[in-house]
Amino acid sequence: MARAPDPQRSVLGHPWILPPQPTRYPLTWEQESRAPWPWQAEQALDAMLNAMVPTYGNTLAEQRWLDVALTMPCETDAQANRFVVATTLASQLKTTAVMKRWRELAGDSRMPITQACIARSLGEAVRLWDDDRAEWLGQLVGLALLEHGRPDAKLNAAWGLPHMRKRFTANGKEIARPVPASCVLAAARLALDPSTGDDWTRLYSFAFPVCSTVDDPPFQPDPRMDPRSPLVAQRLRQFSEWFIRAEPDLQAQAARESAKASQ
Repeated sequence: MARAPDPQRSVLGHPWILPPQPTRYPLTWEQESRAPWPWQAEQALDAMLNAMVPTYGNTLAEQRWLDVALTMPCETDAQANRFVVATTLASQLKTTAVMKRWRELAGDSRMPITQACIARSLGEAVRLWDDDRAEWLGQLVGLALLEHGRPDAKLNAAWGLPHMRKRFTANGKEIARPVPASCVLAAARLALDPSTGDDWTRLYSFAFPVCSTVDDPPFQPDPRMDPRSPLVAQRLRQFSEWFIRAEPDLQAQAARESAKASQ
């Protein structure tokens, strides 16, 4: 006969006895004041975190925040994911050290949750970072995802490419950035690689975001297209023909990006 679980718990170093029955989620002030202590502690910590997050435009506070975040351990997927979430909270600033850590984690197949988090955050992180380094540092992270990420991370990294064409400046304006050629090449090759998935998966996951990123796409993407439509194969053929023409220029631009990144 299985033993009943021990009701004794340790929460934040304090002993706590598990109640015999689950309680309803508190909805009123009176219910909150009688809610289990761990729930109250969670709410207090969440409020404290929101109060600590750097405010918009406070670069010094964001720099300090990122410096502290870099001391966080990243030995497990859960730890690494917390680091990525913490560094996204400094929304308008990243640093070389932070992006280096992102790149390392993005290429680590043992970190699926972290890879997915970086993939969802990368495009917006590049867009909001008003710095020339964002263009090539963001691509280094993107390439790690597109080359070593799990399928969902690759998809989200590709769909973040259009955001990498934008730069939100300190005076509140949005200006255009160059085509992220290195990442576009990687995503386009995934779109044309049958081992990546079926026609619709490759069209939706990689060809569509490439078409939303480059200046002269072969067609306008339609994510609402019927995956069973004969247009899917037709669009992939159009994409393949376009890529044959565009690849040399993209490769030349990618070489310039690589030279800049190595400086």
